[in-house]
Amino acid sequence: MLIPEKLLECLCGIPGYHRDDFLKVHQSGPQYRSIRINPHKASKLSFKPEQPVPWAQNGFYVPAEYRFTTDPLFHCGAYYVQEASSMFIEYILLKLSLNVPELYALDLCAAPGGKTSILMDVLNKNSLIWANEPNASRCLTLCDTLSRWGNLNHLVSRSSTRLLKEKCPLRFKLTLVDAPCSGSGLFRKQPEHAKQWHYGLVKEAVKTQQDILSDAYYLTDNEGYIIYSTCSFSPEENESITQWFMEHFNVKAISFNLPKEWSIYSSGCGYRFWPQHLKGEGFFCAVFQKKANNANPFKASIKPVLIKYKDTSKLNFKIYSTGPEPQIIERENVLYACSNGLIDIIKSIDRQILINKIGVRLGLVNQAEKPHHDCALTHAFYTSFPDYSVDLNTALRYLKGESLPSDKNAKGWYRITFWGLGLGWANFLNNRANNYYPKALKIIHL
Repeated sequence: MLIPEKLLECLCGIPGYHRDDFLKVHQSGPQYRSIRINPHKASKLSFKPEQPVPWAQNGFYVPAEYRFTTDPLFHCGAYYVQEASSMFIEYILLKLSLNVPELYALDLCAAPGGKTSILMDVLNKNSLIWANEPNASRCLTLCDTLSRWGNLNHLVSRSSTRLLKEKCPLRFKLTLVDAPCSGSGLFRKQPEHAKQWHYGLVKEAVKTQQDILSDAYYLTDNEGYIIYSTCSFSPEENESITQWFMEHFNVKAISFNLPKEWSIYSSGCGYRFWPQHLKGEGFFCAVFQKKANNANPFKASIKPVLIKYKDTSKLNFKIYSTGPEPQIIERENVLYACSNGLIDIIKSIDRQILINKIGVRLGLVNQAEKPHHDCALTHAFYTSFPDYSVDLNTALRYLKGESLPSDKNAKGWYRITFWGLGLGWANFLNNRANNYYPKALKIIHL
């Protein structure tokens, strides 16, 4: 792989950078992959993790050649495939001691959803996690990830950060900005990007990062925290952007005493992950606290979309909670189950903010007899529909969208399960079983 010389020149003098070692590790290619296990879906894995990720409680390295697409447990949400360096967000959250009731957290650039799922794991289950993604296709990916994780206490929006700043009724104790960047930190995993990289991408990213951080500042409550991260090596997107943020906004940097054996380098007011020093790709992260005595003006022109409250008797199936009883609501012809703390917030959301998902989707109002895919994946409750356990070959056929074998002993809706975890739904009729696995999620190639 040929690393652009312009990038190499920019890295000179940054703590942890050694040109020869940096070039050598980029010729080796990725030697491993990593996953985070879903703590709410404890299950025996179909492969053996190699060793834990030091800074993540549920993070593990796994063989590089393993194909997750053909593992039904991945599609059940038993684990999430995530780059090890980015799991450092979990360590930060624990160090900030944010596991308090009813905390409001915002993930501003949330797709594909790995860091949002970290928020779900670490923060109190009574917290609100607002995940936002401006890009339409990436927002769908975000919804799919969070559906597999199975929590009630979140909502997903598709909005520009500027519109959120103007119309969001909340100010957040925690705001996560995993900023769009030039992506040079992932050259080993995506070598084609090294050929396409040019310095103009860095300049474009810096402008976007400044805009998003500015909006994040106003969306964050006084004494709240802002976590900024990129998967770029460029100092303009890391040390320089965080220095700009401190010079233009009333914030202070937060530092941590990290174990030396982790080989994470302090640089500026943030932390750098170098692939030549640790088992992870290029990553940068910095943490800020917004100082007190800042005015946080709210916009008064809120025009909310009405929601209707439903009780479980309105459903064509019953739900049995595994924890606190969820609130059932209807919003724009969709039935949702969500945590009670979301209700007042949802009522106050301006209609200009597009909400893609609230908690767990139950189904459409005009198709109330058909359970939504979310219901098969959630750990927050189970339904009155029975389970139908399948083996590996049948599970893979199901994930490909193929018809299931008919079963004279089964009739009606069943949750298809693999090793006790839900995969999706099937409707068994007299002589066939209709596969209701979402077409957009089907495995095309095995």
